[in-house]
Amino acid sequence: MIMKLLNKLLLAITAVAIITSCSKLEDSITPAPQVGTHNAGNLDPASPNFHGLIVSQSVNGWSECRQCHAADLSGGIAQVGGNAVDCHPTFDVHVEGILDPASQAFHGNFLRMNKWNLLDCKNCHGDDYAGGIASPSCVTCHTYPSGPEACNTCHGSATNPAPPVDLDGNSATTYRGVGAHQAHLVTGTLGAHVQCAECHTVPATLDAPG
Repeated sequence: MIMKLLNKLLLAITAVAIITSCSKLEDSITPAPQVGTHNAGNLDPASPNFHGLIVSQSVNGWSECRQCHAADLSGGIAQVGGNAVDCHPTFDVHVEGILDPASQAFHGNFLRMNKWNLLDCKNCHGDDYAGGIASPSCVTCHTYPSGPEACNTCHGSATNPAPPVDLDGNSATTYRGVGAHQAHLVTGTLGAHVQCAECHTVPATLDAPG
C-alpha cells in the first residue's frame, strides 16, 4: 500500500517538474528572425534588396518564395496583400506543358486568350525578352528579329508568311482567307510579292494604337 502511494507521489512530482520545465522553455523562446528576403527595398526594382534579384541569385529559385506564398504564389501563410499574384498576374501560365505546343497549357494558347498582350511577359522576361531579372530568355526560341514581337510569331513563319488561320479559324489553303494570302505573298504565284502594307494597316509596334 505504502509503495503504491510512493509511486503515485513520484509520478505527481515528475509531472509537476515536466510542466514547470516546459513553461520555462516556452517563456525563453525568442521571436523568429525576419526573413532575409524582406529587407527595405524588396519591392523596388532599383534596390539591391529587390526580391527578384534575391530569387535570381538563389540556388533554390522560386521554391523559397513558395515556402511562404504557396505553391501557386497565391498568398499562402504570408498572405501578402491577400494574393501574391496581384503583382505577378502571369504566374498562372507557368505550369506543366507551358513549352509544349500540343498542350492546352502552352504559353501561345495563354497569350491567344489574352489578346496577345505580350506586355505581361515583359514583367518577368524583360523589355527585350532576354530574361529580365529572374526569368528564362524568350529569344532562345523566338530567334527572329524583335523576338516574340516578330510578325511571324502570329502570322505564319519565315517560310510560310501567310496567316496560319483565317478569321473563321480555317487553316487549309483551299479557304480564301488562307490561300489568297499565300498566293499574294509568295513571289511568282500571282506575280511580284505583295507587301502587307498594301492592303493592311501595319502597326509600327505590337502595342501601337489601332
